[in-house]
Amino acid sequence: MKITRARLFQLVVILFTPLTALAAAATDVAPIKPANITYSITPDLRRCPSPLCGGWFITPVNMLTMGLLSETETLKMASAVSPAAMYVADLEFSCTQWSEAEKAEFAHAALQGAALVSGQMIERPSAAASNGFINLFVVRDAFTAASKNLPVGPYLSVQPSGITCVTTPCPYFSADVVNSNMVYEFHDLTFAKAGLSAEEEQAARAQLASGALLVTGVAGQTGAGTGINVTQVFWAYPPKKN
Repeated sequence: MKITRARLFQLVVILFTPLTALAAAATDVAPIKPANITYSITPDLRRCPSPLCGGWFITPVNMLTMGLLSETETLKMASAVSPAAMYVADLEFSCTQWSEAEKAEFAHAALQGAALVSGQMIERPSAAASNGFINLFVVRDAFTAASKNLPVGPYLSVQPSGITCVTTPCPYFSADVVNSNMVYEFHDLTFAKAGLSAEEEQAARAQLASGALLVTGVAGQTGAGTGINVTQVFWAYPPKKN
């Protein structure tokens, strides 16, 4: 049975039922999509008049797989399936307190395909669209990639598990699979595949020690235990000012 893109998105919406609603940013805007999904974002390079072209494509992360696979298996799956992306004419920052410079810096990262957003898609009246509406995306939270590496593997929010053991292997870490209720426990985390500098790896480990760290990764083996080889790290944007 062939599944259309429209049907695929319906299934995604059913799977990712929102926990909270995001208020509309203006009276002429109506929310149409869940508010707690994390998306990858890439520029629309099609050549047609704005706002029908020239905006952004957003894709819920972890649509291909939520399973922690080897790097070879993950790349093979990514080459075989292309997840459906949704078009939005522009990004709306009314739920943030970003400066104009911060908005421009984030847009630059998004143009490089090195950003993630969470928030809500909304409709706004537009005479340019055949149906009378265009889609915008209200940004609530955002992340930017730490390196130029390809983010291979599922997107994971990793944190210490709080488990202590008298022997090894021990599940010192847990990983929430983004856009799902799945949780993995694992024994080690390595950054050799993430393309980080020594300072960036130190910052990632410091953040992990005090809270959650957003990464992509593939399965690895650490002795008798299960590890995650991190392929990309995502920093919360904008970075906190010291």
